[in-house]
Amino acid sequence: MKILNKFKVFVCASLIASCMCSLVACSSKEVSKKAVLDVDGASLIEDMQSAATDLPDMGLVSSSTDDAEDLFSSLCDLDYSLVDSFYYAYSTDSDRPQYEIAVVILKFSDDMSDLVKALKAHVSKRVTLFETYVPEAVETAENAVVKSSVNVACLIMTDNNSSVESVFSAAVNK
Repeated sequence: MKILNKFKVFVCASLIASCMCSLVACSSKEVSKKAVLDVDGASLIEDMQSAATDLPDMGLVSSSTDDAEDLFSSLCDLDYSLVDSFYYAYSTDSDRPQYEIAVVILKFSDDMSDLVKALKAHVSKRVTLFETYVPEAVETAENAVVKSSVNVACLIMTDNNSSVESVFSAAVNK
């Protein structure tokens, strides 16, 4: 009888220890997910566009519209539930379609590697499209830049990426 009671105490203690380990593991994961930068995406995309010279007329879509999830899918295939906000400026000039600037702000920094992969896949698709339909746009697309910091990423596809990238870097390194 004493052995059975000791066994029950051991099993209960093991279960409690196991539950405690699970709680600790989950809580530390939540802390890392909370690492975010406070960036005004609307101002940032405007400043980035201003830094790019000689852009054609640009359209702008963002997370503030009712069809934001559908619009975001034209930029990348990341699960939209991970996105806090996005701003996507794109050329509306059919003769110069290669120009794009995007800012994506994630809810959690832990999802950044998935976003960067998705943005790079978007660039790859654009290169393939331009090779077929607008060969003169290929070089700009091939030189596109994807940058990220904590929970904010950008895609820069212009003729002067370094100027635009500097604006992004200044905003996320404040």
